[in-house]
Amino acid sequence: MTKPTDLADLSRLAALAHAATESQMSALRQREADLRAMLAELDAARRDRASGAAEDDAALRAGQDLLWHRWIDSRRQALNGELAKVLASQAQLRAELSRSFGRKEAIETLRRDAVRDLQTLRDRRAGT
Repeated sequence: MTKPTDLADLSRLAALAHAATESQMSALRQREADLRAMLAELDAARRDRASGAAEDDAALRAGQDLLWHRWIDSRRQALNGELAKVLASQAQLRAELSRSFGRKEAIETLRRDAVRDLQTLRDRRAGT
């Protein structure tokens, strides 16, 4: 029979592993939020520039506006690529989170059962 103390140690380890995985997911979610915010800022800057551009704008006449739009497009593409990687990492981590949660719960159930079985055995011995 497995000792409840052994299972308690294993339960703590499983809980720590699950907490570490949750921490990784939290960091990925924060990175996703940051990337989405940067993309929104680029979109807002483009909209602001488009609404404020006038024919007499020196940057527009010099072709700098076109370069700026190209930079926005390339930056947006890079951010979207990074966002795709973050989302893929989240999907993989979701599966690991599920496994670590299952492990943690299964071990905790085994620990509780072992404690209950040990108490039952002690009660029988005391009653006999």
